[in-house]
Amino acid sequence: MDMTTTSQPRMSELLSQLATIATVKATSIGLMRKDKRASIEADKAHLAMIGAGVNNVNRLAGAEARVKEIRSVQAQGRDVLMRFTTQWGDRRLLPNVNINQFYAEWGVVKAEFDRLCVRIAADAPILIRQAEQNLGTYAIEPPTEDELKNGFSLEFTMEQVPDSSQFKASGLDASMEQLLKDRFEANIESAYQQAQSDALARLARPLETLIERMGAYNKREDEKAKGISVGKDGFFRDTIITNITEIAQVFGSFNLTNDPGLKRIEDALGAFEGIEADDLRNSKDLRDDTAKRAEEILAALGIERTQ
Repeated sequence: MDMTTTSQPRMSELLSQLATIATVKATSIGLMRKDKRASIEADKAHLAMIGAGVNNVNRLAGAEARVKEIRSVQAQGRDVLMRFTTQWGDRRLLPNVNINQFYAEWGVVKAEFDRLCVRIAADAPILIRQAEQNLGTYAIEPPTEDELKNGFSLEFTMEQVPDSSQFKASGLDASMEQLLKDRFEANIESAYQQAQSDALARLARPLETLIERMGAYNKREDEKAKGISVGKDGFFRDTIITNITEIAQVFGSFNLTNDPGLKRIEDALGAFEGIEADDLRNSKDLRDDTAKRAEEILAALGIERTQ
């Protein structure tokens, strides 16, 4: 009889094969500056102690919408990464199975960001001249053309999850090196537990919202049947269901260790597939059944709801 046993892979070894550590970094030109003179004048006008108030001025006055548009796209880039990843300290853990889909969506966002940056750089002379006029007598200088041309960035970076067994240290004896390897492995295991907790919390939030809104809508319908004016009370948006189905689409990818409990939750999320918000509005039975399924998943997550 074959007595050979297969040892379980270390967490760091497993994650190094199945996921990467990902980061989206965005920078934006600082446009607000304190006008000391205007601040002092405002303090005097209000009979306040000098230094009590601060008068901040936008260096690119008149171009707020252009800057807001770029920053909005930067936020979209961060949102794309969030959707396909879980928390990994101050970075994100990106399962390899999500990389292609992430890159497809990231490419669209990055292309739009680059387009807006090229456009604002080309318009820099005009925007600066407009800002000079719009700033009036404020003692603040507009940004330079170079500042506008280099004022925004949006970058995506990846790095491999470190395998603790690969750690080597010169000048240390074998016992100390092993101690450090064990410590690194424990850190990886802790980070993965946090990543799982993040995934569960992200799933719990829309489930809790759905349960609450289904109850509120039932109350709305009961009051309408009694002839009571309800206005917008109890109404819910289509996102009540899409917020769940969006995370359901990637939830299974976060189960890198094939945890059977997480697999059961993934299977249970399939019950929300194909449900439309209008279906929920038109059927109390469906609202009640959907809320019940959400409560069952929350119970599986270990979250008890207070009535």
